[in-house]
Amino acid sequence: MRICLAVAAFLLALPAAAQVRPPADPDEIVVTGRETDKRQVRDYVAGMTGMLGADPVARFESDLCPRAFGLTPDFDRLVTARMRRVAAGAGIKLAAEDCQATALILFAPDPRATIEVMRKTYPRLFEQPNGQPIRLARQRGPVIAWHVTAKVDRDGRRLEIDDETGQYILESADMPSGNQAMVRPVYLMSIVVIDSDSLEGLTVNQVADYATMRALTAADPARIARTAAPTILTVIDAPMGSVTAGSVTQWDLSFLRALYTAPPNLRGRTQRSGIGDRMAEDIQKAPDTR
Repeated sequence: MRICLAVAAFLLALPAAAQVRPPADPDEIVVTGRETDKRQVRDYVAGMTGMLGADPVARFESDLCPRAFGLTPDFDRLVTARMRRVAAGAGIKLAAEDCQATALILFAPDPRATIEVMRKTYPRLFEQPNGQPIRLARQRGPVIAWHVTAKVDRDGRRLEIDDETGQYILESADMPSGNQAMVRPVYLMSIVVIDSDSLEGLTVNQVADYATMRALTAADPARIARTAAPTILTVIDAPMGSVTAGSVTQWDLSFLRALYTAPPNLRGRTQRSGIGDRMAEDIQKAPDTR
């Protein structure tokens, strides 16, 4: 499924967004490190993957194309450029800059109203390739995020879908394995809609880094906040005047690196354990700032 969007005209009709402060250095990635606790890392990984089952963790496998809309044109470009920089820093392959969005970030003063307009205009953004609806009702707060996800076989080939049942069809001569999944999920597209009023006082780096983490992962910020792990994902919900991360933290970058280099077909529990181990090792080796 290829999803085409023409969002610029739609977003021009939205009211002006809240003021976002430019970063002192838009190319800087400030990484905060500290000693790791294995249980905290495990809980953080669980909150970032949103999974407890046997399926491998979903991620993008095609070249990533982040695009931001809804602030001023200059800030949209800054957010997009920053997202590309962080993704590159995590070792994620990027499409050319004139690409069609696969990680779409929308800023709007009323996210739910915006989503209802999108649902009427782009209904395919709200269902999986097999026709299963994507449910957003449980999400609360200033950010609503979701992913359109396909299924592929061990070799990365998209599975066909039975038109009558909506079930995926696996045709493979491979033998089942205890550690290797026959099928894995992959992201086709992510959509993150952020309440522009929630951005007051934040820098472009903070906004873009938060959006990057939501777009590239299945992160549950509320669950992650309970781990007390250092992360950019608490920046939107933090009270005005509180101390927050200035950019992605070492934990965030380490997770992205571990996720996007993990063996793709490992079953979920083994894969998440490996991601946690790689994270802990990466964090321990890293300097406090970059």
